[in-house]
Amino acid sequence: MHSPNLWIALDVPTQKEAEALIDQFHPHRQFKVGLELFAGMGPQGVRRFVDQGLQIFLDLKLHDIPTTVGRTLQQIQHLGVSLTTVHASGGASMLDETVQIGDTAVVAVTVLTSLGTLELDQLGWISPGDLVPRLARLAQAKGLSGVVASASEIDGIKRLWPRARIVVPGLRWGSGGADDHASVMDPYQAYKLGATDLVIGRSLTRAPDPRWAYEALQSYFKENSDAVGS
Repeated sequence: MHSPNLWIALDVPTQKEAEALIDQFHPHRQFKVGLELFAGMGPQGVRRFVDQGLQIFLDLKLHDIPTTVGRTLQQIQHLGVSLTTVHASGGASMLDETVQIGDTAVVAVTVLTSLGTLELDQLGWISPGDLVPRLARLAQAKGLSGVVASASEIDGIKRLWPRARIVVPGLRWGSGGADDHASVMDPYQAYKLGATDLVIGRSLTRAPDPRWAYEALQSYFKENSDAVGS
């Protein structure tokens, strides 16, 4: 198994706060920028991080008409980010617009990890067990790099799409709770199941001592295998 990518989520509203977090985890280079931070600092902030040699996962979860998504992806790819997201539920025509330009990988969100069975039923959607594989197959057919999925769905996705890039949010390290996620898992467990990209936020960034929590996580991986994201 290849070493997983470890994306530390910069879930803060300003570039100044994000930079302070990045400094605490030096020399780690992989960070996730979500909607809140992107709205706070804009594309120029993302470009600044890339120019500093960081790998950025720009998690905007695009879902719009095909032309708008295609043009937006071109702008995102010009920023030089390593990874970005679209919603698989945007449909086949929208996913047709995700053709890779440059080095930015595009993965599809299947079902948000904040949505449980009750919420899906309220939306009139089928169960996650049926919906996730269907959306993963669509992403595969349209040539995307992989999917974003909950930890509990890794095994099923690996069976139907062995080479998929599987990005797993909602991971908790130490004493962190579930927060907004309906499904959570230990990061090493997710890696062993086949996750290629691990996203960890509050368990590190809101720990009493973020640097200690990060180093403890690295040690935890080393104790269990040689696979350590960097």
